[in-house]
Amino acid sequence: MMLSLVKMVHLLALGLWAGAMVFFSFFTALPIIGEWPARLTQAGHWMGIQDAKQGTRAAGEVLDLLFQRYFPFQLVVGLVAVATALWLATLPGWLAKARALVLVMALALTAANWFYLAPAVHQARAERYGADAQVAAAAEASFGSLHTRSLLADMAALLLVLIALGSAAWLPAPLPPPGSP
Repeated sequence: MMLSLVKMVHLLALGLWAGAMVFFSFFTALPIIGEWPARLTQAGHWMGIQDAKQGTRAAGEVLDLLFQRYFPFQLVVGLVAVATALWLATLPGWLAKARALVLVMALALTAANWFYLAPAVHQARAERYGADAQVAAAAEASFGSLHTRSLLADMAALLLVLIALGSAAWLPAPLPPPGSP
């Protein structure tokens, strides 16, 4: 009974983690940053944004709000996935142990993104639109690198979570009762 409950919670956490990452990355962030600036700068748009740089800035503001929920959500479901994976890794077999290691790596990437990379990207994004031209130029130069590292960390974590989710097809079976053949 306990094993079934742990497996159910593990699969739920993995599904939520992978689903949130896929949906946010490919169906939320990409359209916002890829399409929204152009829409905002169309003649007669109600927001009255004049150029692509302002449209990109507006898109960044929206994404900043979403990131404040995205990374904490990932960390919570990631902690649940890792906790249940570590419990499952106590059972015989190498795959559960490998899955736990993969999920610990994904959680580490998520934590690095939330606690280090996302705040650095946020600060550089804010400074690149600031009034001080020298600070704005330095922030513009660092923004691309920081954003790329954050994106790569997120995509690597997604790959690891998908690997763990795929390996969940072989979750451990219950142990036979003592004394059974």
